[in-house]
Amino acid sequence: MHRTFVLLFLWQMAVVSNAQVLTRGQVYDFDPGNVFQSKYISYMLTPSGPPGYLTDSVMARSWSVGMDTVHYQVHRRTYQPPSGPGLPPYIHDTVLVLSYGDLGLPAAHYQLPAPCQPVLDSLSADPGFCGLATWVQYTSGDTCFEPDTWTSTLIAGCGGPYYWSLQFAGPLHQVHELQYFNKGGMECGDLVTGIRNVLADAPVLTIHPNPGTSFRISGLGDTPARLTVLDLLGRVVLERAFIRNGATVDGGLLPAGTYLVEVQEAVGRIRSRWWVRE
Repeated sequence: MHRTFVLLFLWQMAVVSNAQVLTRGQVYDFDPGNVFQSKYISYMLTPSGPPGYLTDSVMARSWSVGMDTVHYQVHRRTYQPPSGPGLPPYIHDTVLVLSYGDLGLPAAHYQLPAPCQPVLDSLSADPGFCGLATWVQYTSGDTCFEPDTWTSTLIAGCGGPYYWSLQFAGPLHQVHELQYFNKGGMECGDLVTGIRNVLADAPVLTIHPNPGTSFRISGLGDTPARLTVLDLLGRVVLERAFIRNGATVDGGLLPAGTYLVEVQEAVGRIRSRWWVRE
């Protein structure tokens, strides 16, 4: 583990010393099992409540033809603390398909609509993120009649942009900050809410190719479910409002390729599996 961390640190220093930006390929370089937890809050004038938290667990990675776009299947848990005494927290689980192309281009920062101060850049191996290469854009100083304060952060292998923004014209205060990550066994930061091993305890949903242009679904409950099929760009290519356990879905009009099949049951839980259309 120590040797792995040393090699990772040397690679990060090479990135910092030979470039002034981070590319999309460097920022969005995830592996199945990676976990990222971030804090978010947005309010006008005064805070409306405690911050919420997003916990993203990477479940799968795939590439488009030509290897120019990477696709991730991500389980996201949204947690909002109770808004008052005796009230339950808000917890929502969903599965996302996140796609990133143009991997050799600079990653995009969070931007104010019209920052009135000069935007400054910093690229370093940030000890706050366990030495990972971190590209920060920010404004500094009070040069406006109504000053705006803004910081945007991109982290190699941890995504972004994460940001802290205070706009006095609103006034609007927005925060989305990385609190914790577990990447390749390296943990960094403070875990605020609990996480679970999504890869280990995900509910079993089975796709049976039948024979290759259609598929049959098993593992559903007794109530009808909604089915959505997405391509590797995250576009919805097929929908069924109601399906039941054992239903056969015809995908004969779809071109050959790999698709993500999502099933949402009445309880709100979303489950998914990959399907290869021959």
